[in-house]
Amino acid sequence: MNQAWYVFGNAVQIISALGLHRKAGRKRNGAPTKNPSSDYIKDQCRKRTFWVAYIIDKYLSVVLGRPRHYHDDDIDQDFPDLVNDADMTPQGRSTSEPLEDCHVEALILHAKLAQIIGQTSREVYSIAPSKTKDARVAAAHRLMRELHAWRASLPPHLSTVRPATLMPSFRRQTAALKLAYSHAIMHASRPFLLGHTTTGSDDDDGQYGEVSAVGDAVAECLAAAKVALQTVDAMAGDGTLFHAFWWTYYVTFCALAVVYVWEIQQRAGRDAAGTDNGSLRRLFDLAEKCHAHLQKATAADSPNRRYSIILEELRLEARHASSRAGAGTWYDVNEQMIRPSYVTSGSMDANTQGVGDTVTSELEAALAQEGEMNFGPMWNPLEQWEATDWLDLDCSAFEPFLDLSGSPVYSF
Repeated sequence: MNQAWYVFGNAVQIISALGLHRKAGRKRNGAPTKNPSSDYIKDQCRKRTFWVAYIIDKYLSVVLGRPRHYHDDDIDQDFPDLVNDADMTPQGRSTSEPLEDCHVEALILHAKLAQIIGQTSREVYSIAPSKTKDARVAAAHRLMRELHAWRASLPPHLSTVRPATLMPSFRRQTAALKLAYSHAIMHASRPFLLGHTTTGSDDDDGQYGEVSAVGDAVAECLAAAKVALQTVDAMAGDGTLFHAFWWTYYVTFCALAVVYVWEIQQRAGRDAAGTDNGSLRRLFDLAEKCHAHLQKATAADSPNRRYSIILEELRLEARHASSRAGAGTWYDVNEQMIRPSYVTSGSMDANTQGVGDTVTSELEAALAQEGEMNFGPMWNPLEQWEATDWLDLDCSAFEPFLDLSGSPVYSF
C-alpha cells in the first residue's frame, strides 16, 4: 500500500502537469473557448482519468491517514458525460447512445461521494486547534445530510434493484457504492460514539431512544456499520467479490472497529443489571462472522493482516468490558471460530511474527487476573479519545514509522 501511494504521487504530478484538473475550454473574457479540432473521445478520457485519480486520492488519504493531493479549490474540471465507450465517436456522442444504465454513472457517483469524504476529513477530523467540538458536530450533521441527498440520487439499477439480477459489471458497481456510502456515513458519524453511552435500563427517561442530534448520529453510524458488514458477509459468501476491491478490507476494519468501540463505550456506562438489546446482539454476532472473514481473506504476508491484530485487541478489550460489567458475554458463543488465524498459524510475515501470540496471551492473562478482583467504576480506555484518534486507528496498520505512542489508540 505504501508503494502504491508513492507511485500514485508521481501519477498525480503528471496529471497536474497535463492540466487534467482544469477544464479544456476555460472561459476567456467571460466567454468559453472552443477548439473546433478537439476530439470528443480524448476529452472524455481526460475527464475520466482525472476523476479516477481524484477518487483514489481521497480514499488513500483516509486509509493511510495522510494529506490529500487534490484540493477542491484548485479544480474546475467537469464530470465526464454519461456515455458508454461504444457510443463515443471523435465528433461526439453517437445517435444510438442509450440514455440510461450507463457504466460511467458509477464513476460520477463515486467522485461526488469522494468530494464529501474529503470535506469530512477536512472539517470533522481537522487537527487545527481552532476547530471547536461544536464546529465539528455542525459540520458532521451537514455532511451527513449531503450523504443522504447523494443516496437519494442513485438510479434504480444502483440502489433498489436486487444485485443478483444485474449483469456482473453493474453488480460490482452496486456493491462498491453500497460499501462506499456506508463508509462515508461511518466516517462522518463515528466521532459521536465517543462519550455517548446508554444504560439500557427502563428508568433512563428514554436515553437510548431519545431524539437528539448525537443519538441519531450514533444510531446512523451503527446502521451503516451493519449494512457494511452485511455486504461483506454476502461478498464473502459469493467467493469472488470480496477480493475484487482493494479497500474492502479497510471498510470491514472500520465497521468492526465501530462495533467494538461502541460495545466498550456501552459496557463502561452500563449498570451490571443492564440488558443487551436484541438488535445489538445480532449486530455483534454479524461482526464476529465478518471478523472471521477478514482473518481468512488476508494472506500471511499481507499488511492487511495487521487489521486482524488491531481488531483482536479491540475485541478483547470489549470482552473485558463485558465481563467487568457483569453482562452476558456475546464473545464466548463463537470464541473458537473467531480466534485469530495468526495465533495458530505457523506462516507469518516478519512484521507480524509473534505479535498475535503476545497480544492475545497478555490480554487474556489480564482478563483472567482482573476477573478475580473487585473494581469500582470501570476505567474506559476511550475516555481520552478525540475525533483525530480515529485517524490514528485507521492508519495504524500502514504506519510503521509514525510515532503514535502517546495516542489513546495504544492504551488497549
